[in-house]
Amino acid sequence: MSNNASVPSTPESGVAEIVDDAALKERELALKERELALREQEAKAKIELEKRGVWFSSPLLIGLASAIFGLAGTGIGAALQGHSNFQLERQKFDTNFQLERQKFEFSLIQKALDIKDRDEAAKQLMFLVGSGIIQSLDAEKIRELARQPSKLPVSSDIKVLRRQATPGCVITVTNSLVSLLSQPYTFSRQLIRVEPGDYKVTEQVITSLGKDEEGWFQIESQGREGWIEDDTWNIAEKNSACP
Repeated sequence: MSNNASVPSTPESGVAEIVDDAALKERELALKERELALREQEAKAKIELEKRGVWFSSPLLIGLASAIFGLAGTGIGAALQGHSNFQLERQKFDTNFQLERQKFEFSLIQKALDIKDRDEAAKQLMFLVGSGIIQSLDAEKIRELARQPSKLPVSSDIKVLRRQATPGCVITVTNSLVSLLSQPYTFSRQLIRVEPGDYKVTEQVITSLGKDEEGWFQIESQGREGWIEDDTWNIAEKNSACP
């Protein structure tokens, strides 16, 4: 008697296959809807930027916007390659999209700060915030700056002063309200909450905004990297290897 006889499918296995297919199709549909929404957002942003003048509609900035939102198609295509790696690909897409979106928004802020007329520079910043173009950065902090045109920094004042590795540096966090930032920028939004404990520092950065300097440590928490500000509110202790 042959041992290669096929095993007949059961009603239970058939139902499981239908459920799996339905779940995958539902995810595909959700991603396609998200891609459509992002493309609509891109179109609206371009229209608003073009209304504000020539400097906002430069090929470089529009190209940056297209590159950012083009990540949607890349991320979705990768995510749909297989059911098993769906969650991983979606997380990678979300992270890459957020970082590229921040770079684009930060470039618009720098361009506005380059305007010599401080009142006009403040108006451009208010427009970026009020129109909803600024979404990944801290809109409220940008709005606060724009309320005092005479004190606005120039784009060259916003920079990374020093970047170095700090081998052996370990920081201790005890405040449960501390959160990581996705970039060591003044305008970055909070990314994830940090659980109390000891964290190994992978990099250290000094940023400046005019005369104000801030120190940042890059750590990993819950499988994600982020930046934590070097102050007593965020960090309870630092070992001797930390600057």
